[in-house]
Amino acid sequence: MCYSMKNNMCRQWRLFSIVIDKQRMERAALNNEHVPDEVKDLIDRLLPEADRLFKDKKGRYFGSWYGDKKIKDLARSVGDDFIYLYDEYYGPMSEYHHWGTASFGKRYKVEGETTVKIHSSEVDRDVVGSICMALSSLFVTLQISCEIFKVKAPSKMEDLKLKFKKLPGLSAREIKIKT
Repeated sequence: MCYSMKNNMCRQWRLFSIVIDKQRMERAALNNEHVPDEVKDLIDRLLPEADRLFKDKKGRYFGSWYGDKKIKDLARSVGDDFIYLYDEYYGPMSEYHHWGTASFGKRYKVEGETTVKIHSSEVDRDVVGSICMALSSLFVTLQISCEIFKVKAPSKMEDLKLKFKKLPGLSAREIKIKT
């Protein structure tokens, strides 16, 4: 998603590592661990920009690179293809991954003192969706890498992509990444 943006989203994503490294450096200092001077210098040089981007009004750092925005808002700012990915894949997987009650409720039921896993087509669809999203991420990463390094995508990867699209019962959608 970051790569397709024509604004500073890529830099913002990378710059958040300064916040993480600053926090690690502070913990290292508490434990009397050495931090190389060049690391300290880099963090000190980039910290004002990181503070401007990642601190809330009370001066606390946001928990992630996208600050107080919702991921769906980020997807919406990129375009319809990313809203589709959010709605079909990310949203349901995030709900499950973060132990959302709706997701938990469709996967498990309580029988007395026992929690029992439910096997249903809805759960199976989410599992297949996770696999599809993982493969899609691999294909897009390869596409972007080929564009960055100005090389042609391996033909075997294209063959695999075509076979994947033709799997019985699968509905494929091509997402165009704007570079």
